[in-house]
Amino acid sequence: MAAAVPAVPFLGYLYFEVLSEYLMLHSATPETKTYAQAGELNNWLYKRIAFAAVDGMHQLFDLARFHPRHQRLVQLIDGVEPSLVPGVAEYVRRRLSHLFARTALHPSQDAASVTFQGADLSMLRHVAPGLIGQMIFREIRYMPRYQQLYHCFEKAKALEAWDYWNHEGIPTPFNGILPKGEIGIHPIYPRSAVRAWTAKQDSKGSLHPAQEVTAVFTPHLASWWAPPRHRGRTTTADPRITVDRGAPSSLPAQRSSIKGISA
Repeated sequence: MAAAVPAVPFLGYLYFEVLSEYLMLHSATPETKTYAQAGELNNWLYKRIAFAAVDGMHQLFDLARFHPRHQRLVQLIDGVEPSLVPGVAEYVRRRLSHLFARTALHPSQDAASVTFQGADLSMLRHVAPGLIGQMIFREIRYMPRYQQLYHCFEKAKALEAWDYWNHEGIPTPFNGILPKGEIGIHPIYPRSAVRAWTAKQDSKGSLHPAQEVTAVFTPHLASWWAPPRHRGRTTTADPRITVDRGAPSSLPAQRSSIKGISA
């Protein structure tokens, strides 16, 4: 599986989620028990794994680069909590296959009967629409024209998500396997009254509000950057443009509008 991540970056995200789940649910260190007594999961575990596995992860948290093979995975787990080494490989194999099926396959599909051998895009569109969408999304993020194209993809999907959150009355959305402290703020929630503060840390590590920040949340998506991937690409005279050998030329320079968003 680790060898497939560079070709299908989405798998790196699933791989990392499974390891995070394994560490947080099975850790028995004094540190973890201290957090458990406060009703919290030990988030430091998977952060240490990520930073140790990928150089520069503390500067750009990009899970498309997370793909430790078996021996490296064993070393990483041993460096965090040695007692968890014996069970990690089997847990990853079992849970990753389940998570992939749940995320990538259409709900109507029987995971035991699905095969990707000889599959074309037409077949995958019906069998694994989640996988197709994720692969297209990750490719767009690495394209030189991402700044122009992301409006057509990310903002259109964001509008759908925001509309769903409004309809269901969700002010603080959460998207994850475990409630590990990652909570978002719905930027256009109609009944929101969000206040932001700077904080100071005391000697025990707890945060206390210090000064209120005058901030207004707006429905705006920040741009996203990733280092270029080199897969048989040559650079043209313009350093902002690359050409895939054997691939079609660049997309036509035209403006499109999706649900009021121009790109």
